[in-house]
Amino acid sequence: MNSSPNRWLYVLAAALILVVVLLSMPIATDFVPEVPYSELKELVERGQVEEIAFRGSEATAKLTAPLPLGPGGQQTFAVHTYGLHPLSETRKG
Repeated sequence: MNSSPNRWLYVLAAALILVVVLLSMPIATDFVPEVPYSELKELVERGQVEEIAFRGSEATAKLTAPLPLGPGGQQTFAVHTYGLHPLSETRKG
């Protein structure tokens, strides 16, 4: 078998470039759609939210199971909303 070392070097370089390109692409599971606060509140009331992280006037919620909330019904495990005033709502009960 007479394979030149340069040929394998080109194949290895092409494979390395392909790996770098694939790793730099966004993963579909990273998609977090924005939803209105009212929709986030409904998800919480229906028990579909596992946890919520508040940061200033924004919130990101981790869902208990994927839901079709993205554009075109894309499945997502999380949602994001902004413009919150968490202290403006008092809990009844």
